[in-house]
Amino acid sequence: MKANDITKTAELKSDNVQYRNKTIYITIVVLFWCRALIATDWLMSSLDPLLDENQFGCRPGRSTTHTLIAVLHKWMEILDKRGSVRAVFIDYRKAFDIVNHNILLAKLKKYNIPHCLLKWFGSYLSHRCQRFKVSQLFSSRKTLCGGMPQGSRLGLLSFTVLIDDLRAACELHKFVDDTTLSELIPSTGSASNMSSYFTSVLTWTANNDMQINTSKTKEMIIGSIDSINLSPLSTLSGTVERVATFKLQGIHLDTNLSWSVHINSITSKASKRLYFLKQLKRAGVPQNQLIHFYTAVIRPVLEYTASVWHHLINRIQAQQLE
Repeated sequence: MKANDITKTAELKSDNVQYRNKTIYITIVVLFWCRALIATDWLMSSLDPLLDENQFGCRPGRSTTHTLIAVLHKWMEILDKRGSVRAVFIDYRKAFDIVNHNILLAKLKKYNIPHCLLKWFGSYLSHRCQRFKVSQLFSSRKTLCGGMPQGSRLGLLSFTVLIDDLRAACELHKFVDDTTLSELIPSTGSASNMSSYFTSVLTWTANNDMQINTSKTKEMIIGSIDSINLSPLSTLSGTVERVATFKLQGIHLDTNLSWSVHINSITSKASKRLYFLKQLKRAGVPQNQLIHFYTAVIRPVLEYTASVWHHLINRIQAQQLE
């Protein structure tokens, strides 16, 4: 009995120590993230007026809807004048994982960020370690020399600063790392200069230690221009595929801007979720909870960025949505 009492006392003492350690750890984590949020707000207030107007990600009052409206507005303007659009949708390979810290800090210095904040940010980036776990086995720790912590506002803001000076002599819109090049070709007889614009992007990419994912980077031609005579675009790893449809920021675009692919996609997705709503009703779920399920799970699918495309669909597509 005595031995058992000693064991229990030891266990309780150990549990108390573990509890205190966990409490201290949680407190440190909370304090760090509070400090990170304050620093991010401070950085954002200083940087926002200086950032590229065509960057819509990680900025107050902007969203994917604003990006799509800006892109489609430019497209519609030239198409209404019987012109054409040659668009390239650029995907960066592991964009957040290969950010060069030295390049990022050098760019932050150009924005006249206070030195104390730069030092804190440099400390935030440096000496970050990573290891792998397989079953119960762990690898040795490896110090990272690049990359950004994902899942934090500070990581998004940092990448926004890194890509801010990406420019081209044509229309260029960005939502964090999603980049869209749009060449507005005024008439069918006009020559395309997209190869030159794309080359300038490749040069920027190489200078900033980034990599374009050629397999996910796509090109699309919209309008009456003869696409057969347009020279293909290529990177060091291959040729950019020319496609008839592309999903940009959650909406499906096609070469005719007919919205058929998008409407079919969202109605199909909504129908599958509507089946679960019917099952919940049969199970006797209260009406207020059914309404909540509809507004939270089904309705957002049908209304996502509706201000971008709803006024462009025909009567049949509108009935399909209903």
